[in-house]
Amino acid sequence: MNLEKFMVFLAVFSFLSVFLSNCSVVEEDNSRFPQVDATSERVTDREKDDLKGPVNVCIEEYIVYVQKFDEWKEKKRSLQSRSVYDREGNLAEYIVFSADKIRTQKIHYATDLKREEIITDSLIAIFAESGVHYNTTLFSYDSSDRLIEQATYNWQGFLVDKTTTTYDKNGNLLETIYYGEEEVVESRMQYFYDNRGNEISFISKDTDGAIQYKTRSKYDNKNRVLEYIFYSEEEKYDYKFVYAYNAADDDYKEKLYYNSDAKLESRERYNYNEAGNVKELLNFDADNNLESRYEFALGNKDLPSTFEKYREDGSVELRSTYEYKFDSHDNMVRFIKMREDFSDDSVKKVGRVAGNRILTYFPD
Repeated sequence: MNLEKFMVFLAVFSFLSVFLSNCSVVEEDNSRFPQVDATSERVTDREKDDLKGPVNVCIEEYIVYVQKFDEWKEKKRSLQSRSVYDREGNLAEYIVFSADKIRTQKIHYATDLKREEIITDSLIAIFAESGVHYNTTLFSYDSSDRLIEQATYNWQGFLVDKTTTTYDKNGNLLETIYYGEEEVVESRMQYFYDNRGNEISFISKDTDGAIQYKTRSKYDNKNRVLEYIFYSEEEKYDYKFVYAYNAADDDYKEKLYYNSDAKLESRERYNYNEAGNVKELLNFDADNNLESRYEFALGNKDLPSTFEKYREDGSVELRSTYEYKFDSHDNMVRFIKMREDFSDDSVKKVGRVAGNRILTYFPD
């Protein structure tokens, strides 16, 4: 079962989303949205969750600390979720917990279901707290394991919404159609490619065929995106990204953001070490003033070691440092984030949070 492009159930926490939200300047409770990737090769749910080896159970928790007399004491520990995988790496059960550890949602996955002679890979049932009323979402795939339909029904069996996808002869996503209740078309999205398979345009239309928004992309001879332009209603220019690369690298080195007035508004630049691993990410404003900086001691863009936000005079306004622990399968099982806030010149505010992943593996 692939989960990567369309939201299929209500917002809930996950360990990685909590981690990513705590990497940002503004700490928010981001949500986990299981999604379907209609174009990528199918990988296991365990791989989608960034887990290596024969993981059977993954329990995720989040911890907030408070400082008392120069010592950090645990203030609150929140159980976030529990995922159970089969030996093949398919998600068999996913349970989400509220702050008081009461189950709020429970999702069951079943395989090899048949519906109207279409291969249906999974059944997801989202239960209300009563355990009685629920929605059911069915994912249907073709013989090439590509998503062709996603349909959600309420507890009475009535259609809530549906999405269908079609592909061209090369396997590229051609069109996505969104339906509401009673299978009324609400919008459709069309995709266009060059002769090398690069997506060069993406158009969304409403029920009357009017363009809601569209994109245009340009690529170099190595199929690396050079320019991405977004247009809003009536094909009005909205914003643009421009990318620059090192000669031999596929990862971009610099990204420029131009606003609706076509003026440069911000710029981000990645620096790499001699081994080609990412070393730091710098964010600049339109006047080339450094606004923030990420350092990646592990060479992984998803795992920063330090984050700093700067004032206009160049002094540090906010600093966060990160520590990680990995198990013998190279799975991250713990992170600790220390935060120093200097926004108030009269006092320095500090904070500490952590996250744990408790992993159980299948025996060899």
